[in-house]
Parts: sequence; C-alpha cells; structure tokens
Amino acid sequence: MYLGIDWGHKKIGLAVAQDDPRVAMAHATIDNDRDVFTRLAQIIAAQDIQMIVLGKSAHVHCADNTAAIDRFATQCRARCGVPVVYAPEMFSSREAQQNLIAGGRKHVHLQDDAEAARIILQSYLDAQNVKM
Repeated sequence: MYLGIDWGHKKIGLAVAQDDPRVAMAHATIDNDRDVFTRLAQIIAAQDIQMIVLGKSAHVHCADNTAAIDRFATQCRARCGVPVVYAPEMFSSREAQQNLIAGGRKHVHLQDDAEAARIILQSYLDAQNVKM
C-alpha cells in the first residue's frame, strides 16, 4: 500500500493506493500540528502502508515550502518507519478543486487537500507503470 501526501502548513491531504490495482483514492485531511506524526503512524499501521509518496513542487518560487517539505520527509522517515519518495507536483490543488466542482461536490475547500494527494499519488503510480 502507498500513502500519498499533499503537504501544507496547516492541513495535509492523504490518499491511499494498493499495489494492484494501482488506483489512488482520496483518504482524509489531517491537521498539520504537533500530533501529525502520531496520526500518520496510526494510519500507516492501519492501512499497512509500505511507502509514502510526498508531493514536492519544483517551482522556483516555492523554496520555503521545499525546505519545510524536506524537513517533513526526514521526520516521516524517522518517526513512521517507512520510505518516503518525492513526486513532482504542480497545481495539484487547483486541479483537485476543478475535479471536485466538475463532480458536483459541495464544500470543495474541505475536500481539496485529499483530492490533491490523490492526484499526486496517481501521477506517481502512473509514471512507475510507464517505466516498467
């Protein structure tokens, strides 16, 4: 199982996918607070997660976020005990909002973090299938 993460300063979107079929599903949005690694460890154990796929922007204007995401990844590896890989992400939140609106969802702002994590994770899985 994979755990996709759309990291944010306040909220973290989560998505999960099994190894077969490799289809990502939005899972949850959690607060990025002092208990975040405890909650992540619980989800990792409950879902039997083997790898975390963390979205990371390559955009030049995201240098502050890049450093914070790197710190988050280091802590994930140490505190959750699973490998963390980066997946490129650009405009995943915007795409998530568009997907949710197109699907007729209400309260999009409450669901877009998990949907963005799904987009990041699915893109990573699709890229891995192409490389095989």
